[in-house]
Amino acid sequence: ERKLVFRSKQLESLMNNNAFGIVSLDKDMRIVGCNEAFEGLFLYTQSEMEGKTLDELIVDGDLLEKANAYTKTTLTGKSIQGLGQRRRKDSALINVKFSGIPITVHGEVIGAYGIYENITAITQAEEKLRESEGNLRSIFENMQDIYYKLDANGKILVASPSAVKLYKYDSLDEMIGKQADDFVYNVEDNEKFTEELR
Repeated sequence: ERKLVFRSKQLESLMNNNAFGIVSLDKDMRIVGCNEAFEGLFLYTQSEMEGKTLDELIVDGDLLEKANAYTKTTLTGKSIQGLGQRRRKDSALINVKFSGIPITVHGEVIGAYGIYENITAITQAEEKLRESEGNLRSIFENMQDIYYKLDANGKILVASPSAVKLYKYDSLDEMIGKQADDFVYNVEDNEKFTEELR
């Protein structure tokens, strides 16, 4: 009995002091309890959530079928992990990383734990980075100036499309690995090429 109380306190401490949102569910996937991080993440109080089905509470209609599939997998006794969007009380969608962990007693699944991490800021930063990379790629591919990057031995690692055209290669792959010293041209050739670009 003392061991049971100790384990119960351990579990309670794990939930209450965890930065991730944790929700406890019964075998019908109805909410039994949660930690403060889960309340803060989805803006519901525990009393508002108790007895409600998790998926119907926080999953947007278009994503419900996929979420139900994750739930069914957890009910078979298998842990799951995934990425997706979930709906808060204010109807805002947030990007989350989630895990579903079955609770089994004597081989029978009696419930599950759901663990949620808000990754909205990360996904937004990644999206901005992709946009920035796309803009830089567009500038690089359309620049008229000649640009190439060399390794420590003076061999070409990357070059602008304008450089490929100036040196009359069919593709960048043909230039990669060649010595930069091989691409010496006179001013007259450069002026002619610049005029062609215009």
